[in-house]
Amino acid sequence: MPPVTPEQTPAPTPPEQTTAQWVLAAAHPRFLLELAAGYPVVLKQFVQLCLLLTYPGWLFFLAMYLPVWVVGKILYGVLWVLFWPLRASQKRDEPAP
Repeated sequence: MPPVTPEQTPAPTPPEQTTAQWVLAAAHPRFLLELAAGYPVVLKQFVQLCLLLTYPGWLFFLAMYLPVWVVGKILYGVLWVLFWPLRASQKRDEPAP
């Protein structure tokens, strides 16, 4: 068996983030500053300035997003349970091809 070279080894995948972890990470100013990565220096500084000026609005958006997301998850679970008889009858009467 030939030896395994570094090019053949798969890259490790980063762990999945939950939505709550993503919101907490996105609330940090570093998250917005990293959005300007890849631009030339002067343009990057201007984009970072604009992003920092919009930071209070970004925090407001995140504060509104998280409760709406939680209500949506709860509503999804409730509808899943309410429509279970309909789904079960459809699976029994008309199975998927």
